[in-house]
Amino acid sequence: MPGRSLTGEAEARARVQYLRQEKSGFSSVLLPDQATAVAVAEPIVFRVYGKANIVRQRPYEVYRIDGFWYISGTLPAGCDGGVFEIILNAKTSEVLKLTHGK
Repeated sequence: MPGRSLTGEAEARARVQYLRQEKSGFSSVLLPDQATAVAVAEPIVFRVYGKANIVRQRPYEVYRIDGFWYISGTLPAGCDGGVFEIILNAKTSEVLKLTHGK
């Protein structure tokens, strides 16, 4: 990119490798609360399973367990069907699991 100061691929690789070796990553939690976790999860599940489908699964079940966010849809009592389930790392926001029941 002309006229732009760049890190360069080699330096970028070195920085990523350093973090992987040190396992230090981020020093703070990226998903500190329920609202932030849902705000990260919704665009992902909307794109994969369809916004209208997921909106019908509100309200969600949302739990923070041992540094991970578990978020799943709900259905009205007695309703047949499945719901989405996503598990996020609270510290890194990494998606560890994404599925939808039938």
